[in-house]
Amino acid sequence: MATLLKSWLVVAVAMAAGCGSPHERAHTDAGPVAAPDAAVDAAADAARDAGSGSGSAADPFAAIQQMPGLCSSYGWCWLLPTPSGNDFDNVFATDAGNVWITGWELALQWDGRSWTSHTLPVDPSVPPAERVFSIAGTSAHDMWLTYGTSLEHWDGSQWTIVESQPLSGSTFINTLWSAPDTGDLYATLSTGVVERWHAGTRSIITGPCACFLGKIWGTSSTDIYLTTIGGEWHYNNDTSWTELHTGDTLAGWMGAPGDVWVSGDAELAHYDGSAFTVVALPAGVGADQPLLAAGYVSSSDVSWYTPSNGGAVLHWDGSVFTLTPVSGATEPSVLSAQIIGGTWWITGRSSALYTMHGTSTLAPVLATPFETFEGMWGTEAGDLFFADDGELFHWDGFLSDDLTGDAGLDTGHFVAVQGLTGDSLGKGQPDELFASAQEQLDATTYQTVALHFDGSAWSQQVIETGTRDSLVGLGLVDVVGPGEAWAFTASGTSRHFVGGAWQDVATTPLAKPLTSFWAQDATHVWLVGQGRAVMTWDAANPTVFTPVAFPAAQCTGPEGQLMELGQVVGVGGLPWIPSDESCKGVAAMWELGASGWTEVTEQVLGDGSVFHVNPVTEAANGEGGLVAISPTNLVFSNAGDTSTYRFDGTVWNYEDTGSEFGTPHVFATQGGAQFVAAQSHGILVHP
Repeated sequence: MATLLKSWLVVAVAMAAGCGSPHERAHTDAGPVAAPDAAVDAAADAARDAGSGSGSAADPFAAIQQMPGLCSSYGWCWLLPTPSGNDFDNVFATDAGNVWITGWELALQWDGRSWTSHTLPVDPSVPPAERVFSIAGTSAHDMWLTYGTSLEHWDGSQWTIVESQPLSGSTFINTLWSAPDTGDLYATLSTGVVERWHAGTRSIITGPCACFLGKIWGTSSTDIYLTTIGGEWHYNNDTSWTELHTGDTLAGWMGAPGDVWVSGDAELAHYDGSAFTVVALPAGVGADQPLLAAGYVSSSDVSWYTPSNGGAVLHWDGSVFTLTPVSGATEPSVLSAQIIGGTWWITGRSSALYTMHGTSTLAPVLATPFETFEGMWGTEAGDLFFADDGELFHWDGFLSDDLTGDAGLDTGHFVAVQGLTGDSLGKGQPDELFASAQEQLDATTYQTVALHFDGSAWSQQVIETGTRDSLVGLGLVDVVGPGEAWAFTASGTSRHFVGGAWQDVATTPLAKPLTSFWAQDATHVWLVGQGRAVMTWDAANPTVFTPVAFPAAQCTGPEGQLMELGQVVGVGGLPWIPSDESCKGVAAMWELGASGWTEVTEQVLGDGSVFHVNPVTEAANGEGGLVAISPTNLVFSNAGDTSTYRFDGTVWNYEDTGSEFGTPHVFATQGGAQFVAAQSHGILVHP
C-alpha cells in the first residue's frame, strides 16, 4: 500500500455560500489605560476565583485548570488553552500562600485559596500590552514587578507605578530582588547603577562597572550578588564591589551566607564566602541546556532543573551530585522552576505548567492543545473544528478528534483546515468536507489525492502526479454550495469542484503567486495575485478567469516595485481589497460598486496615526487574514503582530488581543463571532 505522507493538506467543510476566511510590538498607540491605582479587574474576579470551590481550595494546580480564559481590555479572550496561551516566563513565591506566575500581560497570584489575575497599570506613554520582566517581594502585601518600562508595587490592595523609564529603551530596568531582612527593593538598570527603594524613597548605588547589570540577588542587605555580561560580583557590607568570576554569565543564584550557588547554561559555580569555584557537572547535562535554580533547603539539599534529554533534576546532598532523569518528557523550552513548600512548579512556553512527584515523574497541569496548528472553521464558539499535527479536532467545550476516525483516514491526512464555510455541522458531523494528502508511489514519484466527504461517505480523486517538490496540492478551499467548491494554491493553480470531481480552470495571465481569493457565489469567483492582478470567474465562461481592471498603484516601493494588493473579502456581497501604499505612508481599502472601484478610506488608526502594519496578507500561505462581518466591522490580523485591527467603516482601530504571539489565522462565523489563532499557542475569541 502506498505510504501517505504528512506533508500538507487542506480541509473544507460547508453547505452555504460565503467566505471563511518573537514578539514585542512596535505600536505606540496607548489605547485604554488602567488607572495607576487599579487593583484587579472586577469583572473577571469571580471567574478567576474559580479554584476556590469545594475540593480545590488547597490545590493550586486543580484551581488553575478551572480558570476561564483571560481577556484583554478590548474583549479578546483565550478560548484554548485557558487561562492563557502566553508563555509562563517565571514562577516566584515568598511562601506557599503567595505564589506568582508572570508573563506577557500576565500576573497570576495564588493566595493559598484561589487564583487572582491582576490588571497591571500602564504608563500612558507606552502600549497597553506589556510583559512582566521581573518580580520580587517579601509577602503578599509587598510585591514588586517590572511591567514593560515601569516599576510597580503591590501593597495587598492596589498597584502603584513608582517609576517609568523612557519608551526609547535607552534606560531600562532589568531585574528585581527584595532583601529579606529590611524589605528594601533592589533593581538593576541598563546604565550600570542599582536602585534601592526604602520606605518609598529611592537611592542609587553605583555598580561595579559602567555596563549592563543583570540578575541581582542576596541573602541579606549586606550580602548581595550581581551578574554582569561575562562576570559575577559581590557587594559586601554595603561598601564596595568585589569581582568573583569572569568569562561566563551565570544568573541562577540561591543559597545561604557562605554557601551560595549560581548556575547558567550547563554551568554551575559555588561561593563559600572566600573562594568562587566552577563545579564539574555529571554527564548528561546538555551543553546548551540551562540549569534552573529550583530550590535551596540546606547545604546538603540543593536542587536544579534542566530540560536536558527530556528533563532531569540535579541534586547536591552535600557530598555528591546526582542527575535523575524525569518521566513525562517536557519540551526543551522550560523557562522557570521552583520548589515551593516542598512542591515542584515548572513553567514554560505556551502556558506550560508542570508539577513533579518526588524527583522522577512530571505531571502536566496546563499545556497548549496544539502542536502545528494549521486552520479552523466553525459555526459558533461551541462548535469549532481545528486541524493540528495531522488530525482534525472538533471543539464543543472539549477537544475530540473523533471526526478523523469517523472518516476512516490515517492521521497523516489531516494537516490543515482553511477556507471553511457553511451552515452547521450538527453535533460534530460535517455536512461536507474536502481534504488532500500526498501519497508516495515509488522512490521518486508522488501523487496528490483529493478527498471529499459528502456527509455519508468519502471519495478520492488523484489530481496530480510528479516529484514531491513539484506537487502543489489542493490548496485553499472555499465552498459555495452543496457539492460545489473552489480550491487555489499560491502558485496560481485553480480548481473547481462540480459534478463530484475537481476540474482545472485556467488562470492565465494571472500574475503569480496568488495572494487571495473569494467565492462570491456559485457564479462568481475573485482572484488576487502579485503585481496588482485581479481576475474573476463567471459561470457564463466556465473554463477561464478573466482580468478585471483595477486602479493603478499610487506609488512604488523603495526599490521601484508596485505596492501589492491584500486579501479580497466580501462585504455586502461585493469585493473589498486592501492595497499597500506604504510608500506614501498609508494603505488604501478599495470597494467595487456600481460605478467601479472607489477608495473607501486611507487606513489610519482611530487616533490619527498611520496604520503601522500593512494589510497585505499572503492568505495562500497562512500569514494573515481579513474577515468581514459587516461594512462597518472588518477585522485584520497577521503573523507579524500581536494585535488585530478593526475597521469601523471610516478608520482602523487597534485592538490588543492579549496574545504575545502573532495571529496569522483569522476566522469569523456567520453569527459574527471572531477567532484568531496564535499558531500552536492557542485560540482567542471575540464575541
